[in-house]
Amino acid sequence: MKKVFIMTGETSGDVHAGMLVNAVKNLNNEIDFYGVGGENLKKENVKLLYNYKDFACMGIIEPLLKLRFYKNALQNIYGFILSKKINSVILVDFPGFNLRLAEKLKKNNIKIIYYISPQIWAWHYSRIKKIKKYIDAMIVLYPFEEEIYRREGVRAFFTGNPLIDIVKEKSADACDIAVKPANIYIGLLPGSRLSEVKLHLPAMLDAAILIKEKYNTAFLLPVAKKNESSYIKEILDKPQYKTLKIQLIFNNTYKAINKCDFIIISSGTATLETAILGKPMIVIYKVDILSELLAKLVLKVKNIALVNIVAGKKICPELLQRNVTGKTIFVEVSKYLDNKNSLKEMIAGIRKVKNILGKSGAIQRIAKIVISLIND
Repeated sequence: MKKVFIMTGETSGDVHAGMLVNAVKNLNNEIDFYGVGGENLKKENVKLLYNYKDFACMGIIEPLLKLRFYKNALQNIYGFILSKKINSVILVDFPGFNLRLAEKLKKNNIKIIYYISPQIWAWHYSRIKKIKKYIDAMIVLYPFEEEIYRREGVRAFFTGNPLIDIVKEKSADACDIAVKPANIYIGLLPGSRLSEVKLHLPAMLDAAILIKEKYNTAFLLPVAKKNESSYIKEILDKPQYKTLKIQLIFNNTYKAINKCDFIIISSGTATLETAILGKPMIVIYKVDILSELLAKLVLKVKNIALVNIVAGKKICPELLQRNVTGKTIFVEVSKYLDNKNSLKEMIAGIRKVKNILGKSGAIQRIAKIVISLIND
């Protein structure tokens, strides 16, 4: 049996890692998996050393408070991999920790595969030095990443983005969502983190008031996490927002997006998921002042929305920081609802993004590459 350790440190990493392990096992059941992850890896019978939630943190201060834990975990994982005589390691995103682990493992001639690249094209390009030194192969989710790594002499593979299949499978039909009739359905996606909801939702609702005055609209707000729903309901119960009658859609985010004609969305992977569903969108994002100052120092990209980064140009409007207000969102949405040609142009750009992400079956193609690398 080949022994493989797979390391994740975040929710999205656990989701992608679970899909990858499942696909690898379907092709080759003679690989024994160990790792750090959550429910998705556990479901695939991966023997877990830690839960990824132990590693999760946000902001600038929280990681500093967990430095001792990270140091101990790094040593424990390293020791475990050596003691089990593990042949190959798959690192999934989470670069701050994973590149340090790669540095330690490389001294022992262990094969290191990196799945889901650090966003060196956005910030911290200096990480390319460690990647060139310690990573045997990089499997990426975007074609422009493959170009960057190959240009730097790193063995890299792009065979499509698994989001294509994830979205297709979970969004199948929006007709089974019970919503009130309206001429236009607008989706509000303030973000997956509670901090994002707090910063984005009030501005979205202020915009909704103005939009509703001008158009016959209904607003859908997908909710995936229980801790968010109580806070969202608290905001929606405020007198100025009650008349909006926002319709909460629980655990059906993709179907909710599929039902909508237009989306107001916070920056993140969700912009790509929305693009895969072919929906036009306005992208917004706000952070605290300290994070804003830091971002200005380190960010190297003109656009912050993944849908625009993948497109290579701005196809969907971005409203950032002080520009995230009800009035500015309303003005941008109106531009497209009032101008069908502008709307068609945006949708055409969004379809190109979907094509760039590749065809169905990406995770199976990635699994074949991983098996080949493990056996090489």
